[in-house]
Order: sequence, then structure tokens, then C-alpha cells
Amino acid sequence: MKTEELETMFDHAFRESVTLTRFVPDTEESWTRLQKKLAKRYRIRRRMGLFKVLPFIVVSFLLGAFLFGTPTVSNAFQQVATVIKQDIFGISDDTTSHNLIPKTAPPPDYKLFYD
Repeated sequence: MKTEELETMFDHAFRESVTLTRFVPDTEESWTRLQKKLAKRYRIRRRMGLFKVLPFIVVSFLLGAFLFGTPTVSNAFQQVATVIKQDIFGISDDTTSHNLIPKTAPPPDYKLFYD
């Protein structure tokens, strides 16, 4: 009789332990670990995205400064363009050239040097 009583007590304890035991782990702990990993990955991707866009931002600032800069900067570029025209292409914008014909007649006693 003792063995039957022991078996029933064992069966009862086994059923009780099965009903109280969870076979699925707690999802809260694993979810917090996963959230930390996802947040770290998001920060890294965001930073890499910024590094990819940064050259375009710098170029746009430089282009804006070049196009909408002060007249002093624009005049400096005009002087550089004039030097390039004269030295490389041989184009002269010189208005003091002796090939120009004056629009008004010279005084009567004035002698032209290019006659």
C-alpha cells in the first residue's frame, strides 16, 4: 500500500509542477536585450548615413558661397577670368587699343599718331 500511496503522491506532485512550470521563457528580458541591440545598430546606420551625405552638404555650401558671395569675391574671379582669356586664349578686352576709331572728331590742330 505504501507504494500505491507514494505513486499517487508522486503523480499529484508531477501534475502540479507541470502546471506551474513555464516552458516558454519570459519574453520581457529577451526583448529588452534585442531593443538595445537594435538601438545601437540604428545609431551606427544613422551616423554612416550622415557621413555619406556630408560631402554633398559641403559642396552645396561652397557652391552657394561662390554663387551668392560678396562682390569682392566675384571681382577676384573676374580678374582671374580676364587673365585666363588674355594668356591662354589670346582674347583681349583692352579698350585702350590703337585700333579704335573715336566717335567724335579731334580738334583741328590735333595730329593723330596712327595716320
